[in-house]
Amino acid sequence: MFRKKLLEKGLRYAQNKKIRMEIIADDVKNIDKYVKKEVYDLILFWGSSLPHIDLKSFDKIIGYCHEALKKGGYVIIDQRDTIFDIILRYKDIILDRIDPPVINIHVSFDPIEGCYERIYMNLVTGDYVKLKNYVWAPFIIEYVLEKNTFRNVKTIMKRLRNIRRPITIAQK
Repeated sequence: MFRKKLLEKGLRYAQNKKIRMEIIADDVKNIDKYVKKEVYDLILFWGSSLPHIDLKSFDKIIGYCHEALKKGGYVIIDQRDTIFDIILRYKDIILDRIDPPVINIHVSFDPIEGCYERIYMNLVTGDYVKLKNYVWAPFIIEYVLEKNTFRNVKTIMKRLRNIRRPITIAQK
């Protein structure tokens, strides 16, 4: 889910800097409704959105991104290395948020689909949702970009909020 205030702040910043920017707030799997050929200079996936996208859908989405970018345009993908996180830090129960208190609980792992399921529960209201989380690592993202004929594909490690995170950059 997107944060409307942050999007509005980014849009105001772009307008002040005379940068033409379009915000599309929709499920990325619906990208085919928005694709205009060779219109964009930059497409940005920010905030670890990939755990909600399976590999086949991501491959299709990246294909649409390639169509939408101008020659020389860039795609930038910010994504936690969830495979590394699982190996080192996976826990059956995690306190996800303090206010309101939300826990998430391991349900299952599906190595065929490449995902694990967790239940996220609000401890105050008792409301919960079960979600699939797909596993990602930089080498998978780089492979999909190269498969879709992006060039100059590279991943750099950046420190964001005291956590080292991979950011993958590719050019059309």
